[in-house]
Amino acid sequence: MKKLNPLFSDSSLSTGICDAIDVGSPPYWNNKNQLSIMKTKITSKLCLIALVFCCLVITSTAQQPVKNGSSNQAVIAMDVSKAPYSPEQITYKKPKDFRKFEKVNSLTTNCLPDPGPSAIDLPLSDDGSSSAIALGFTFDLYGTSFNTAYINANGNITFTEANGTFSSSGFPIDIPMVAPFWADVDIAGGSCGTISYELSATSLMVHWVDVCHFDDDPASPRNTFSMAIGTLADPLTGAGNNVKFSYGIMDWTTGDLSGGTNGFGGTPATVGVNAGDNTNFIQLGRFDQPGFAYDGPGGANDGVDFIEDSCFETNASSDGNIPPSVSGAPMNNTINVTCGATETITINFAGPEVGQLVDVSTDLNGVCGITVVETDGAAASVALSIDGLACNNGTNTITITATDDGDPVETTTLVLTVIVDGCSDPCDSDTAPVACSDPIVMTDAMGRCPAGIGANTPDPSTVFTTDASGMVNVASGGDGTMFDFSCVTDDNTAIEDLIFILTASNSITDSELACLIIENIFSAEDECGNITENAVTTYTLFVDETPPMIVCPTDASGEGCGTGDIETISGLAYSTDVVGVSELDFNNEGGSVSDACALDFDPIITYFDSAPVGTCPTVVTRTFTVTDACGNEASCTQTITFDDTT
Repeated sequence: MKKLNPLFSDSSLSTGICDAIDVGSPPYWNNKNQLSIMKTKITSKLCLIALVFCCLVITSTAQQPVKNGSSNQAVIAMDVSKAPYSPEQITYKKPKDFRKFEKVNSLTTNCLPDPGPSAIDLPLSDDGSSSAIALGFTFDLYGTSFNTAYINANGNITFTEANGTFSSSGFPIDIPMVAPFWADVDIAGGSCGTISYELSATSLMVHWVDVCHFDDDPASPRNTFSMAIGTLADPLTGAGNNVKFSYGIMDWTTGDLSGGTNGFGGTPATVGVNAGDNTNFIQLGRFDQPGFAYDGPGGANDGVDFIEDSCFETNASSDGNIPPSVSGAPMNNTINVTCGATETITINFAGPEVGQLVDVSTDLNGVCGITVVETDGAAASVALSIDGLACNNGTNTITITATDDGDPVETTTLVLTVIVDGCSDPCDSDTAPVACSDPIVMTDAMGRCPAGIGANTPDPSTVFTTDASGMVNVASGGDGTMFDFSCVTDDNTAIEDLIFILTASNSITDSELACLIIENIFSAEDECGNITENAVTTYTLFVDETPPMIVCPTDASGEGCGTGDIETISGLAYSTDVVGVSELDFNNEGGSVSDACALDFDPIITYFDSAPVGTCPTVVTRTFTVTDACGNEASCTQTITFDDTT
């Protein structure tokens, strides 16, 4: 279609009014499809009348492109070199219903960029395309370099020729293409959004803002999306990537002539990157329905809500296996969390080649307050729930690794920065725990004998924690002896969150309190790492009430005239008083003592003799008694008989 490009100069007026009208070069339109004309001072009323008449005649003969079964392409040449003024001089007005879209998820706000002040509007006709745009940089698509691009109204750019095909097909195809959303876009009526682009020395960004599907009904649903291509170093596409797709509100997938009903069904929209060699391509998905249905590249048709409010980055510069692509990452890979709040985000990973599976793993790097759900497969994802807590206040990092099953295997590493703000660090003013003033004394709850207890005390450096009331069992073997540590206090750490470390364990005997005392000494450490030495001393009392065992020497007899001769019979002198005897001497007499409960058995053995009974023979009864360290006694008797037979 020819469009008017009224270029006027003083010299053209001298050769004829209508000769100054060039119908061979299309104009730049503003987004209301009005001709932008340069003001020319015309002093002759006759020239003005003739000019208006001439323009009306030419305008009435212009033909608008018609979408029919035989053709679905219409190209509008947009050669910047033919413009009567530079792009910087062109002023555009956004349509009245232009909306600024923000992310639903606060973590990804501004993932979709708005057109900048230097954005150049493209008032493309239905299925129209721009002329070749010189990029000013080299775009590498699967090893092929391109320096020009065509922006096509239907949600894609091409590199070898313009493309007006409104019903998309799945990749691969024989046209090199980058397609953020290849579907039947229609802005021709002037009230269905805008298409614009921004060009820098290292990138091209194209914006489809608030656009309708065919047939250009202002009441129809709208889509907003953008794409960027650039060098691997350009920040728009992300470090190491050269393609980025960004999405805002996405409310339709299919135009009316593509079989769509109310924007859905029919031929699905295609999202991806195509090399044009019928071999190499990335197909993120094909979308023909609302909702979040998504099973990875390839597979069934997908729900357009999956890409809404998301961004996708990839490196399409290699003809080998491409590392997994990332979508849903927050702006600048940074998550901001207010103290006391919880932020949730799901980050998606795709092959991105059709049929590839992706495994994901997450390293929290010791950050607290984060819940992670990992999903592997064609549509891999990592869901994070991050609580703003004092323990993660400040700047933290999380590392997510996605690995595909291509040949060779490729890996994408995403490092997220988590900034928790507003939680004051209690450790800034924290002091060490306050120790108990006195030992904590408890009697062994099981009534056990002291024997062997000392050897079973906990090893030094053993760590204990209490319940919420401060109770803890510090004895070995879970003997049920509970100690109350609630006398230890801390200004910021609850008793159950304190760590008690056993620093010494001692056995004490011959005490007035018990036969055996196990003394345990603990340090206390709070959550800030402050330590109080000797914070707690516990005494476990083991009371021995079990008597020792004693076996007396066997009864003895011999020649004798009186009690003075007993020593020659038994080896121990006669005595009606209590006399001590060593364990060795007692053993030499044939007796023995033992104690099953004593920790260190050091017996006290005594004996005394009764008065002689009878004459010729005479009998003396000797009583032995053994006493343990706890005062428990046991006794036995020996009969000694002597007789004068000479």
